[in-house]
Amino acid sequence: INNSQFDEEPKKQVLHEARWNGIQNENMFRDLAKDLIATMNIENFNRYKIQILEAF
Repeated sequence: INNSQFDEEPKKQVLHEARWNGIQNENMFRDLAKDLIATMNIENFNRYKIQILEAF
């Protein structure tokens, strides 16, 4: 088994799903903004934002 390929395939799948979900669910971004406004929990918001940015 090619180790580099073995490592890459799960990553590709995760990225594909993240991109698909991001494109299909624009409400996700609105929900994050609402969460920030409602809770003013900047730490949580930034954590979610980083996860989204890493996914893309």
